[in-house]
Amino acid sequence: MVEPTGLAERWVREGFARGEEKAMREVVGIYERSMHSTAATLLKDREMARDVVQQALLRAWLAADSYDPSRDMWPWLKTIVRHAAIDAFRQDRKHMQCLSIDDKAARSLDVEASFEESILAKWEVDHALMSLAPEQGDVIRLAYIEGRSQREISREVGVSLGTVNNRIRAGRIGMRMLLRDGSFRAAS
Repeated sequence: MVEPTGLAERWVREGFARGEEKAMREVVGIYERSMHSTAATLLKDREMARDVVQQALLRAWLAADSYDPSRDMWPWLKTIVRHAAIDAFRQDRKHMQCLSIDDKAARSLDVEASFEESILAKWEVDHALMSLAPEQGDVIRLAYIEGRSQREISREVGVSLGTVNNRIRAGRIGMRMLLRDGSFRAAS
């Protein structure tokens, strides 16, 4: 993925947030391949991944006014792709249930079961993150999802390195408790 730099980057981000069609075309050109790679990795189905990318691009376009152009675009788009992949997976699962597939045969497909568990685990983590105090959720997201160092987070958030460390520790404890509690587990 080759992101634009400097003024071009700012123009694309700001133009996209204003809903400019030319900026959207630039976004598609820059991020479509990475979006497809993310969707294909999650779904293990390249054809379904293409549909998911189209759905994610549509969602991004419709939500362009909620995008903050001062922030990197890729993490925002990647989240939209992940959510679209989860929705597609669930929709496909419902479709498969409607086809009256023998339950025993379906259960024997360990790969499908582990994939479902993986998607559900990601969903649980996303929802647990949203349940944390905002200052904890933000630093956890920056550290573990965006891969930023504690020093980078400290500069971006505007707090001391010790505060970042404490928020990450508290956020990890909170995540562990929320995920252990099981309140985010989907009903079987």
